Amino acid sequence: MLWVAPVSKGHLPTWDVSGHGQRGRPDPAPVRNTVQEEKRNAMMICRVLEDLAHHSQARAVKVPRRSPRNHKCLFQGPLRIPWSPHAEAELLVSTTVVSEFLRNCHSVLHGSIVSSEITSLPPRASVSVVPRALAHRWPLVSEVLFAACELGVFDLLSEAPEPLGSAAVAVRLGTSSHGTQLLLDTCVSLKLLQVETSRGKALYKNTELSSTYLVRASPKYQGNMLLYLARTTYLCWGHLAQAVRDGKNQYQEAFGVPSNELFTAIYRSEGERVQFMRGLQDVWSVSGRAVLEAFDLSPFRLICDVGGCSGALAKECTALYPGCRVTVFDTPDVVRAAKEHFSFLEDDRIRFWEGDFFEDPLPEADLYVLARVLHDWSDARCARLLARIRQACKPGGAVLVIESLLDADGRGPLTTQLYSLNMLVQTEGRERTPAQYLALLGPAGFWDVQYRRTGGLYDAILGRTGLPAGCS
Repeated sequence: MLWVAPVSKGHLPTWDVSGHGQRGRPDPAPVRNTVQEEKRNAMMICRVLEDLAHHSQARAVKVPRRSPRNHKCLFQGPLRIPWSPHAEAELLVSTTVVSEFLRNCHSVLHGSIVSSEITSLPPRASVSVVPRALAHRWPLVSEVLFAACELGVFDLLSEAPEPLGSAAVAVRLGTSSHGTQLLLDTCVSLKLLQVETSRGKALYKNTELSSTYLVRASPKYQGNMLLYLARTTYLCWGHLAQAVRDGKNQYQEAFGVPSNELFTAIYRSEGERVQFMRGLQDVWSVSGRAVLEAFDLSPFRLICDVGGCSGALAKECTALYPGCRVTVFDTPDVVRAAKEHFSFLEDDRIRFWEGDFFEDPLPEADLYVLARVLHDWSDARCARLLARIRQACKPGGAVLVIESLLDADGRGPLTTQLYSLNMLVQTEGRERTPAQYLALLGPAGFWDVQYRRTGGLYDAILGRTGLPAGCS
């Protein structure tokens, strides 16, 4: 049996390729052997489980031992994974959810469900230990949240002039009175709703958490991404074991859709495409400013957002740097959907350009942004794309990579490890360490590579071709 004790883990704050002004030495960037893909996937599962146990600081948490001979998971006795509403939120939103949403989930939900058995957590931790009887419940919490969003519970209560009883909610939603009562009371236990009693009747209203993130009228609304996760991501995760066996995504198994062309599978219908685009708009409404402020981008006047989808990140960029112009480069179907379904296209500083970034000429720019792009692809495809960007980049230009960074040893943060597993079940790629991104950027021709952690879900890496005028 392997007992995991708390270990303090740090990370290097920044590094560059030139060797000047370093605040720490970068770790070597190992090149993964594709022959070992199945072993790597099994190791990834073990690392996630170990990280859960590590952050719980609980001596009674049992995790699988990795055999030095065959890297298989050897389970000895029952495996108890720590659970809390916050941990559940991170698991259910394994593609992209917002750090602020998760932190609020933890702080708001921590009080009523988690018992006195909880151990105090270090700042980096993201899970708590609760009584083992609750350990099997976390998948059910996901479905409660998904169902309430899909039915429009939070929107209805937000629009109502006063709290509503379950019968009124059922009538307005067209749902059964019995099922509605059960759902509302469960949302109360999860601190997604508040209840007050008047003349013996329970009346429901939104909490601050649900008002901020689950009401469509809120500027920080995350419901589109949650619905995408419910209808797509969660179904792929049901085939995680098979993904580990095969080392590839599970669109064929989950939806019967071939994934030879990755985004043909991801955008398998017009509705799915628009849902995904709206989900990314939700993400950048909360996370966009932090990653764009990680470096001073004001010297870069002409920016190309490669794979920029609806233009949501471009909108954040022009708001933060009013002097810039942004070209959103994406496939023709995505550009058409952006023009049909998104309303902020009247900004004359944002334009759309159709093309395939692996095949077609890229627009000329001072700065190319790759936000949540490289994690979709293998090292070989990433290297090809970065080389094309370097060739198109104006003198003194740069590339900004926005991804969720793993720690140097790959054993955290837990959220990023879960994202990496999500890349396994949904894409061709994975999340990477800073050193692994350095290994991709350096050979492509980018130097003075620096990374900065934002404290949120996404971090920023800047690689330059040379120093643009005005940069220090």
